[in-house]
Amino acid sequence: LYVTTDRSPDDIVVEMFERGWDINTLLSNKSWEFIDAYSLKMDVERGALGYKALLDLLRKIPSLIKVGVWSAVDTFSSLIEVFGFGDAKALVDELVYAVRGSGGLHLLLLVEGLHDDKVTTALAHMVDGFFRFTLDEQAAERSGVMNILKLRRADYVRQLIPYRIVEGGLVIETATRVR
Repeated sequence: LYVTTDRSPDDIVVEMFERGWDINTLLSNKSWEFIDAYSLKMDVERGALGYKALLDLLRKIPSLIKVGVWSAVDTFSSLIEVFGFGDAKALVDELVYAVRGSGGLHLLLLVEGLHDDKVTTALAHMVDGFFRFTLDEQAAERSGVMNILKLRRADYVRQLIPYRIVEGGLVIETATRVR
């Protein structure tokens, strides 16, 4: 499940196509599904709908989380901006409860620098893993470093792990095991 809050699903499909990712196959075989929170968010911002309509859509997401289903909310920052941290925090509670029963990988993407330390610390406390990806815009190829700030039930040493963005996705190359 890919919950889009900042751009339309069509814009994301175009961007993925430009990177060489075959999103149409994933959509047709139901390996990938968009939940368009962006359109509802725009209606809320224009005053055409109350924010309850968007909140109702987002509250359905935990019921869609099942074994083998992974998810991403791009970006969770937008939801904090629309709802405030209290309602956004309640959504995280519901999502964490659902995903702990199903496993898998579930991402809540934040825009770095948009939230104060109290908000990011509270979110890091609630979730199982908290990672910071930094992209090197100056590099010849799209690359950066990943910093693991928290990983539930893991004994790890904070480290910077280099990554590259390639046609097939994200490539992480380490000489040591990330646990």
